[in-house]
Amino acid sequence: MSADFADRARQLFEKRGLKVRLESDRAVKARRLGLVSQDEDRTVSVKILYAGAAQNHQTALHPQDDPYPYTHLFIPFPDQPQPYTCWDLFRDADGALWGNYLSQVYLKDPAIYESGLKLVFEVPEILAVKKPVIRVSVNDDVVRSETVETAGIHTWTLDIRGTDAALIRYMDGIRRQQRILLGEFIRVCEKYGLTWYLICGGLIGCMRDGGLLPWDDDLDVAMPRRDYDLFCAAAKREWPPGADCLLLKPDEVGENCFLDYMTRLLYMRETTEGDAFARLGEKGRKDIRFHLPMDIYVLDGASRFAWLHRLRSRKWELIYALALAHRGHFETENRADYGKKTVAAVKLLHKLGRRIPVRLLLKRWSKSARRVSAEKTGWVCQSNGYYRCLRDRYPVGWFGSGREVSMEGLRVRIPAEADRFLRKMYGNYMEYGQIWDRRPMHRNDRIF
Repeated sequence: MSADFADRARQLFEKRGLKVRLESDRAVKARRLGLVSQDEDRTVSVKILYAGAAQNHQTALHPQDDPYPYTHLFIPFPDQPQPYTCWDLFRDADGALWGNYLSQVYLKDPAIYESGLKLVFEVPEILAVKKPVIRVSVNDDVVRSETVETAGIHTWTLDIRGTDAALIRYMDGIRRQQRILLGEFIRVCEKYGLTWYLICGGLIGCMRDGGLLPWDDDLDVAMPRRDYDLFCAAAKREWPPGADCLLLKPDEVGENCFLDYMTRLLYMRETTEGDAFARLGEKGRKDIRFHLPMDIYVLDGASRFAWLHRLRSRKWELIYALALAHRGHFETENRADYGKKTVAAVKLLHKLGRRIPVRLLLKRWSKSARRVSAEKTGWVCQSNGYYRCLRDRYPVGWFGSGREVSMEGLRVRIPAEADRFLRKMYGNYMEYGQIWDRRPMHRNDRIF
């Protein structure tokens, strides 16, 4: 393969995503001139010569032509591609790319979908004697699996049409249920005169594209504390036991069990393939598993002094860390962004957290969150949000009374300064994110 393969592949990242995974049942580490040593797993590496469209392909395409690729192609490039270093790969000095037992990259080219995926790889003779099984999968569906016993160059042309059908069906069901949830939420808010705002991914889709993000199976709204309390009281009347919707508070996910600070509205008439509650493990309630939730953020008051709010939010983070001891799954050792000191600190907090009931921890957090009045300070924060967002604060005027816009056939309310709010949270949200981020969050829930 020519040395410009990496540059050409990075150009393809900009368009349609097709997911391919190369797997083999044995492993060999490749160095500059070929096989040098063999690792414990005996996994065979293959030399990737070409991965792309079987026919002529176009690379100079703009994001607006196809901003929502459902299909993702993984071939040997990393989640954050660099010219000469790849995840689970080795690129030698001659530019050759060696794929390991599970190599993946995102190639974007509409011609791959239309004309087929052409995969050219070389198996050296010293590896062919191991009879590796090479598998190519698209969206986790194996499209070819073959034992390769002959050394040399192999060319496979694969028809990958239809491989994204399951994902599209999933998102179609999610979108329909999201409209039901959002419609019910709006109905109750209008009935009781409550203020609310569409935020996060839903707001990005509304501002940038005029609709919900096609890959987003998560929906988020925010409410000022007073309106949130009134909404929780109204929910008991509007959705009694057995109703279509269920309001789930953070202390109601299971006996002495913790997921997040978040309150959620669930649609109970149907189940989905995605499971937003997978991290509860066996400790969580079984009746909420595989039901679609809508997250409800609470806008509590924040101090007018940034340093003082930082101290307060650090307390919430500490309580959160202690409460994680009551989560069904929390695999600290598998977190690549955790250093040894952080892992040790988390383990210590888990030992302490197991001795404290969840309800007591949540009571401490809730009391602290309600303590500051937004009317007096002029600042608000998402006190029950994702733990990395707890430190952020926003001027009250950014939300205000909000403004109504039309989206997905509904009249939704967005923050008065929606653009400022999104840029504070996400930076330049008008740019499309990386291909590997354009996927449902809960369909294959990452346990951590």
